[in-house]
Amino acid sequence: MSRFNLKFINFTEPYNPSVLANILHNYAFFKSPVDKLQEELSIVDNYKKHPAFLDLGRTVRVFALSLDGTPYAVRLISQDIRQQHFYARLCGGSLAANLPGLERIVAASLDTHVTVSHLMPGQKLAKLPAEELAFISTEQIAKLIDSLVLAYESGVLIDTSPSNLFYDRRAGFGIIDYISVGGLSYSLGYLLAAVIRGFNFDFEHRIRNMTRAAVSPQNIENFCAAKIQIISLYLQAAKERLSTKDFQITISATKIMLTTLKRMAKYYGINLYWSEWRDSNPRPLAPHASTLANCATPRL
Repeated sequence: MSRFNLKFINFTEPYNPSVLANILHNYAFFKSPVDKLQEELSIVDNYKKHPAFLDLGRTVRVFALSLDGTPYAVRLISQDIRQQHFYARLCGGSLAANLPGLERIVAASLDTHVTVSHLMPGQKLAKLPAEELAFISTEQIAKLIDSLVLAYESGVLIDTSPSNLFYDRRAGFGIIDYISVGGLSYSLGYLLAAVIRGFNFDFEHRIRNMTRAAVSPQNIENFCAAKIQIISLYLQAAKERLSTKDFQITISATKIMLTTLKRMAKYYGINLYWSEWRDSNPRPLAPHASTLANCATPRL
């Protein structure tokens, strides 16, 4: 580790020196397979067709890598991205190394701006099937809130884009994109509100392009009940960790979500009702039987 003298590197954001030194030192273990991957990518017409391709972000291309049976994610940063952004990600990785629920950066190269992380298990929330929602537990929601609070307190700026939120039945929730900043400019309530707004699932995306006749009213009712339950669990966990002012910010975000959900259900012939936020438990009531009777035969 002595060869990485951090004082000669322009890291302007807060970081953990020993952890960052380890991250840089570890890249020697990954250099050969990453070099091979980059060589393969240099000769393919479309990198998205490479068998290791995982995802494309605004600033990175992500590829899978397996070493000694452990899955990793290799991020290749676009050439036009400023060096300081890469440094901020590394600094964030050093601060988040021991934070539960956040992606762990294990290696990085200052020469090629490559980072290697443990592959986040599960699926993006936007692609999470409706049947998976029932597995989201109170404990998993609470752990997500704890992760957000710890990240905030550690000075880690989380990119709350829905594409950065993952869920796995066993591992729970995970967050994959963040940087270090010299002072967060938003409140904790704003952070929790931004994250819950990203709870948009596969079912919601699919039915946007479907006719009323092609959607099962029962599936709409079941999905709405499951999502309301998740919002309720989120608010319960948030209430225990936020000040009154910050909690109101999170409640405001969920009220907009519930209004949108109610509008969607009504479009498909279902009226949703729930109690006001008084006892941390918004409850959906059964839709009118006459409403269901007038709906088309379920096909979804």
